[in-house]
Amino acid sequence: MKKRGIYCDVGHGGGSFAWTVAAPIIRGGYLPDSISTDLNVGSMNNGMKDLLNVADKLMLLGETIPEVVAEMTSHPAHEIGQEQLGNLSVRESVPENPTCVASRGGGLPLLLSSIFHIGNASNSISWDTYQHFARHPAVAWTIPISMGDSYHGYRVLATDDNFYSHYQYRRDKSLSFAQGHAPEGIFDVVLGAEVGQRLHDHMGEQIVLAHGIEDKSIFNHLTTPFTVVGILAPTATPVDRAVYITLLGDEAMHFGWSGGTPPAIGEASPKLDPSKLKIDEITCFLLGAKSRVSTLYLTARDQHLQT
Repeated sequence: MKKRGIYCDVGHGGGSFAWTVAAPIIRGGYLPDSISTDLNVGSMNNGMKDLLNVADKLMLLGETIPEVVAEMTSHPAHEIGQEQLGNLSVRESVPENPTCVASRGGGLPLLLSSIFHIGNASNSISWDTYQHFARHPAVAWTIPISMGDSYHGYRVLATDDNFYSHYQYRRDKSLSFAQGHAPEGIFDVVLGAEVGQRLHDHMGEQIVLAHGIEDKSIFNHLTTPFTVVGILAPTATPVDRAVYITLLGDEAMHFGWSGGTPPAIGEASPKLDPSKLKIDEITCFLLGAKSRVSTLYLTARDQHLQT
């Protein structure tokens, strides 16, 4: 049936599932293509309960954990022609070009924080070091990234125009705007698709970012509100779940801070002087080499780079 585009879905509701039917079918080697539920007041208070309970039933009948997980995630995505959903594939989210992620320490924590917005990078990298790679003859493009703030639990990424020009996902798809444009002013902000949709923020609205990455921060940047100038089109990647500002905007939020901490309570905060804003360091950067040979050359010669 699959060859004809016909799939078997469990579709468990208040009924639609009988042990006497399911057991011999699965014992005979015919597994469902996908698992779903007809969730309503009746079914959730009877034999169906929820999706995981249905998965437990199928495991009791002999299916394995990988089988039921696939039947609840990647298989349904395939059935509706949305292959980018229902998986945690790194390839869908990481830029496809020959790419390095750079920072001291590097490795998995850096990949998780810079691409998937999970956890923190262990160290930062100086602006001079970044400029060294940005100007290297073997490098085609670079994307600087600074992190450390949030907006209602969503990561704030400070970057520049290279992010909107060079970041690609799902092999060859470039970022685009559903509304507006990239940040131009110091206090311009762009929202990922999910952020704009879930928080109902609109173009021209002012938002206040928070220090740290917790859902509820004890310190908000009340004196430096940002204006929404753009909302990115959906990508079905972590790009949708972040907020984007300029590198100078990140510096402006922390103007007058010392050692990563704001002025003490009662201590006067210095008046922001845009002419004194300077980028000293960033969290990491993405790098696209001119060729795969160039990527190997760069990573072999410098301990900062992680492929």
